[in-house]
Amino acid sequence: MAPDSESAHRREIGRRLRRTREALGYSKRPQFLRDLLGQQEVDYERDNLEKWESGVAEPATWFLRELRRQYGITSDWILLGEPERLPVDLYNKLFPAPRRAG
Repeated sequence: MAPDSESAHRREIGRRLRRTREALGYSKRPQFLRDLLGQQEVDYERDNLEKWESGVAEPATWFLRELRRQYGITSDWILLGEPERLPVDLYNKLFPAPRRAG
């Protein structure tokens, strides 16, 4: 993958991570990480999540594994943008049906 397309790919991953966190009801990274990891001290992980969401780096395997374990979110969605196997409630939050004119 060319450097430009690689950085664009990381930015897309970051965008999906942020949208997913927000769709789960977390506006702030620290609380999301506390609930995901079951621990109070999350400074190091918060820095990582910030890098992942901003597209500086790709998410770690342990993080993807925890997303799957805790929320049923597949790496297919995060890494490839394939939402087909997301939990239905999360899918509906990420891709709301258009409203019909009334």
